[in-house]
Amino acid sequence: MKIELKREAASTLALPAVTAYCFEDDPISSGSAASLPEETRTQLSELKENGELKGKVFERTLIHRPAGLAAQKLLVVGAGKREKFTPFLFSRLAGAAVRHLRARGVRQIAWVVGDGNGPEHVASVAE
Repeated sequence: MKIELKREAASTLALPAVTAYCFEDDPISSGSAASLPEETRTQLSELKENGELKGKVFERTLIHRPAGLAAQKLLVVGAGKREKFTPFLFSRLAGAAVRHLRARGVRQIAWVVGDGNGPEHVASVAE
């Protein structure tokens, strides 16, 4: 397994999949989903209005050809309630994302960590 840490805009990552997380209270503009381009968040807003994106813990929403992203797919993982978010939960969310995408044949992903997350969160994704 090869892990790279890069500081790039999510919109420029031309990969099979990009993964972000969101919280239950506001799935569109919380967690690392808040770092996604405006076009992508607009698409997420439509999913939220339809009840397909709630941000509940471990909820996974896969979007093909996401607006505003160079990636082929966007996987949004629900992180549940903001006050219960820990680096340990973050590592479990990353594991759930990897398993979900691997089952669909995806072997290369980028995880949007987002602002406000420290080195312990980056380490949790790598684990």
